[in-house]
Amino acid sequence: MRLILGERSLSVAQAGPDMLILAEPASLPACDGEFELVVDADKHRWLASIEAQPQPSRKLKVDFRPIPS
Repeated sequence: MRLILGERSLSVAQAGPDMLILAEPASLPACDGEFELVVDADKHRWLASIEAQPQPSRKLKVDFRPIPS
């Protein structure tokens, strides 16, 4: 699992319906990116709106949306 924010890719340890837990703490502005999950070589992606995280933390509040076709 990973969170893709432009050219930056962050490893994700856990994911829930409205949050992500990163493998390493990060400090992030409010931004949009993509969450990618790979299971048995099948890649799944969602748009992810991240709430600002001014202090380094592993837990992020996220709003997931389907990627438009």
